[in-house]
Amino acid sequence: MDPLQNPFHPGPGLAPPQLAGRDKILALGALLCGRLRSQPGHKSLLLLGLRGTGKTRLLRALAQGATQDGVRAALVEAHFGRSLAVLLVPALRALLLEGGPGAAMDGALDTLNAFSAAHTSLPAAGPPPPGQADSGA
Repeated sequence: MDPLQNPFHPGPGLAPPQLAGRDKILALGALLCGRLRSQPGHKSLLLLGLRGTGKTRLLRALAQGATQDGVRAALVEAHFGRSLAVLLVPALRALLLEGGPGAAMDGALDTLNAFSAAHTSLPAAGPPPPGQADSGA
């Protein structure tokens, strides 16, 4: 293949134009979402690879597919020096607030608040004060 026409250009931050050869991974992601909806607690999927090989692009495609299948998804990027809990609380809070009011959401937010309170370095998980994180209406 002509190197200039090759669609695979590895490099960090460069999304491949297509997810060629990833059909099995995308199908597995759809299967795992289906299992998650019917019976929570199944095995997860872990993607490994060198920088610039399309892992983030693939994760975004999996998250988009999950959302289309009715499963809420959030992408959380790891940062050196920050604990996983500090990274997860805001994403979990956003997912819970996305679900709208209800007893299940209130219970989950209570649990997340208790977790945040036990770890003082974590942000609060409760609903935002009116006018602070919305249009102010």
